[in-house]
Amino acid sequence: MHEGIAPEDYHRFIGEATLSDSYLKAPFYKPQGWPEGIYRVGPLARINVAEKMGTPRADAALAEFRQRFGRIAHSSFLYHYARLIEVMYALEAMQILLQQPDVLDTHVRAEAGSTRWRVSA
Repeated sequence: MHEGIAPEDYHRFIGEATLSDSYLKAPFYKPQGWPEGIYRVGPLARINVAEKMGTPRADAALAEFRQRFGRIAHSSFLYHYARLIEVMYALEAMQILLQQPDVLDTHVRAEAGSTRWRVSA
């Protein structure tokens, strides 16, 4: 693998295949070629690379996920399960934040007023 690829060199390492059964492109790692170098992005990819989620229930859900499907899960059917774990994390994190008294303090809240826009020719 190549670490720290410069943005201008992206095209040398990442290709996109066109699939006959989808409007989406399939990204792949060029040095490995198509289809061996195919990779995924999104919730399942994030779950696969995460060490932990960072909240108790989401961490427990991730541990159960790994016990059932292994350290690296490949099935497309698991995308929704991965999304569920991410949603659990988000809800727990929001609950933690909203329990902090400073979050709703009036000294940190900004009031929006009307804005006049100028259009320049």
